[in-house]
Amino acid sequence: ADEARRRVYEGGVMLCMDVPQGTEMHCDLAGLVVGPKFRGIKMLPPGLHLFCWDAGQDKHATLLLFPPGHVETWIWDPKQEDLQTVSNAEERERLVYAVRNNSFDKELGQYPEEANFGWPRLSYLITPATLDRIGLSGGVKTSSSATQTVFDSQRIEDAPVAPRFSKLCSERRFEGMTPEQVSRYNMEGTQRLTHTLTAASLEWRGLLAE
Repeated sequence: ADEARRRVYEGGVMLCMDVPQGTEMHCDLAGLVVGPKFRGIKMLPPGLHLFCWDAGQDKHATLLLFPPGHVETWIWDPKQEDLQTVSNAEERERLVYAVRNNSFDKELGQYPEEANFGWPRLSYLITPATLDRIGLSGGVKTSSSATQTVFDSQRIEDAPVAPRFSKLCSERRFEGMTPEQVSRYNMEGTQRLTHTLTAASLEWRGLLAE
């Protein structure tokens, strides 16, 4: 009982208004099909969570950081066939108040406990700095078909973007290397990794997070 109360108190809420029935969604490692009363997911453990959904002929996703008790407010845009963040501040506050007042409680699905065992092991290295670096912070959406990054000046607002990962070193040799050094460089990989981390100003945790 105490554990259940703690999960309710600390758990975040991903509010998803007006998502069409039958839409496939994923939260971390768990999948679901939207039913007629679905309004989102509650009792999200504090930390990072991945949300994916059908958007027309594509699949979109976003990575969101949830402090304890945080509420995200998203709504379905039928013209774009996509989830969007609620941009109007007053509407957002009204929805957050309704969530905290348990107005949507019966329409919120509970975060599956089994997902909380595998997902943290996959995501524990991802930090806010990681999301900033690859351009997916603040609820920015991504998709496998996106070509622009959030850093492109001409990108379309609210359109999914491609993450910008650190470039891995593709050089096979550098000027001044002896044949022995070239062989060791290409067979061991340690120097290539060191070169990549140095060029990207990263430590190994940051590269693994990407």
